[in-house]
Amino acid sequence: MSAVEKKKIQSVLRFGEFTLDAERHGLFRDGERVHLTTKPLETLIFLVENRGRKVSKKELLDAVWQDTFVTEDVLVQAVREIRRVLGDNKDNPRYIQTIPRQGYRFIGAVSFEFPFVKSANTEPVPLVVAPQPKKLKWLWAILAILAIVSVSVILVRLMRSNAGEEQSSSKKTESQSKPEIPSAAKSITSGKFNSGKPAFSPNGKFIVCVSSSEETKGYGDIFVLPTTEGEPLRITDRTNPSGDLPVFTANSSHVVFSRFRDGEDGSRLPDLWIVPMFGGQLKRYISDALGAGFSPDGKQVAYTKYLPSRKVLQVSRTDNLEQSKELTKDAYTPRWSPDGRWLAYTNSYPEGGNGDIWIVDANTLSEPKNLTQEAQQIYGLTWTNDSKSIIFASRRTGPMSLWKISLNGGDIESVISGVGDYLTPSVSSDGTLIFSQGNPTIDLFMTEGIENSEIKELTNGERHLWLKLSSSGEYVASVMQRPDFEEHLAVFNTKTGKSIRSDDHPVHHPYWLDSERIAYIIGDASAKQNIVRIFNIVTGTNESLTTFDGNIRWVAVHPSGNKIAVVRLSSDGKQSIVVRDLETKSDQTLTEGGIYECLRWSPDGSTLSWSGENKSSDQSNNGVWIFQRGQTQPQHLIKDGYCPVWSADGSKIYYSRTRGFAGLWQFDIKKQKETKVRHWVDVSTFDLAGDRLVFAKGGGQYHIYSVQLGH
Repeated sequence: MSAVEKKKIQSVLRFGEFTLDAERHGLFRDGERVHLTTKPLETLIFLVENRGRKVSKKELLDAVWQDTFVTEDVLVQAVREIRRVLGDNKDNPRYIQTIPRQGYRFIGAVSFEFPFVKSANTEPVPLVVAPQPKKLKWLWAILAILAIVSVSVILVRLMRSNAGEEQSSSKKTESQSKPEIPSAAKSITSGKFNSGKPAFSPNGKFIVCVSSSEETKGYGDIFVLPTTEGEPLRITDRTNPSGDLPVFTANSSHVVFSRFRDGEDGSRLPDLWIVPMFGGQLKRYISDALGAGFSPDGKQVAYTKYLPSRKVLQVSRTDNLEQSKELTKDAYTPRWSPDGRWLAYTNSYPEGGNGDIWIVDANTLSEPKNLTQEAQQIYGLTWTNDSKSIIFASRRTGPMSLWKISLNGGDIESVISGVGDYLTPSVSSDGTLIFSQGNPTIDLFMTEGIENSEIKELTNGERHLWLKLSSSGEYVASVMQRPDFEEHLAVFNTKTGKSIRSDDHPVHHPYWLDSERIAYIIGDASAKQNIVRIFNIVTGTNESLTTFDGNIRWVAVHPSGNKIAVVRLSSDGKQSIVVRDLETKSDQTLTEGGIYECLRWSPDGSTLSWSGENKSSDQSNNGVWIFQRGQTQPQHLIKDGYCPVWSADGSKIYYSRTRGFAGLWQFDIKKQKETKVRHWVDVSTFDLAGDRLVFAKGGGQYHIYSVQLGH
């Protein structure tokens, strides 16, 4: 806990149109939370607490970044973000005054409020009151309670009135639409459980979710929670559910969920399992299948079936699972509408992949209709209780948020969003919406020696993607993803602990050219061109290396520096590996038609290596591949592995594995032998430089919340 968090502040402070609540650790404008990331928020709290006096830079750094080696640049960035959120001007400040070469002073007029008072079913309502003599405190307390009740009643009436007006009004554009539900939400799970993937039972009395805690020793299990008072019940024992979301059967008597099984040959296939809702014997329900959804009458079940060469959405009779009909290929998370007329699904793979929301007539199972028509990553979908709309989680604007689309199409409306991810929505028959929310982290860790068990934590509570070590091992380059999902290139000095923010553009896939220069890509999927740029950590300068038309990923610079390899994405999403000669500007396609990640040249430049997806179940694409000079076809070197990294002499390839074989592995190319080097979990990307190993480990807490949808 930071120094700012350790200070117990009993009052809520207001300045201008803003309210700062240190206990809730939030900044609000007119009752709505303003997105401000952790360190800038703590900086603002400290400045407001010490308003009116000069706060030195050292004092701020010691208070907010205690025990962390950082430069004054982080403070400058924090104040810049605060000013942006507050609409403050550095040259003519209303709130934060800069004292040149010394520090900052909060100069805004501050008034006090009582802390937010929470009731069971309403948004906390702040009351603005002036300080009063002690004798009148009891009177103001009574008036405060009466005011809260009155405001709550008014809010409820306004919500119902607004809901009725919206139904009768014409369609609004997406920029005009506002969330249908209030920002406040009731917590279903607490800090004791790390919980996600919630779903209501059809009778609305229970919630199923996947949770882990000290009781499960970190393993994931299926839990059932009553919607009223009562303790959660663990109904499986270290099953580690994975893939698509768990669901209740139509009669609420059982829970069906998926989990993957790993084979030594690199296979990773899911099965559907079924267990009584209060626990009991666990049985395999459908083999080679993922994600189930039951029709309201309980007569049919839809699921994704893994066939030898493809994945298809199938619908089977529950009394005869062998009697099935193939609906479409590459479709997941099937959900029947409450009235049984429609079946919705997405072609976005649950463990990562873009897609749309589709619906099909449940009686004919023909002529599917695309509702969203914009390929985005989707994780969870549910029908509203009136069967007229679908609520889904999607990365439409960066973070995973909840959105709503009408059965008849039209504009996509925001339902709920904020800092972090909002996932896996489920709606009950009375219109209650539940979802999981969390702030995922991917922190950097380091060991001196590949097999060394002593691990040093380099970052804490951050999110780093695609890390790369410099040849000396002194610097780590990565893409740092902030809670508001702004991405930038960051360079971390493993000796001093200091970071360099090198580019404010959204970037991805860094790759060291030498000990001083880093290549990286600028441009997203919507850009007409992607640029490969170079940042020099010594001079602090940027320059363009080359430009590609369309979308590229995973740049890898040849040791000679005269050519680069990239993954090129065509307009239809197909991938290919392209090598560009930087002198002649000519391109050569090495291979195409697969999925390619983690490109890297061998130290002598004779071989290009890559891997398939980290969580893929496609055996034909899994594992580590190489393309050697003089070959015409790539070689499938390792059947199951991710993120290949060459040893300094090129004799070995190190790679990561997950699930039952989780850990760091090495492959001796001469002996053609695999060996497990060290055990780890929740680690996918890593890098090596000499004896130094740096890896990125996932973490973060997820919890389940509920809100009442408007009627």
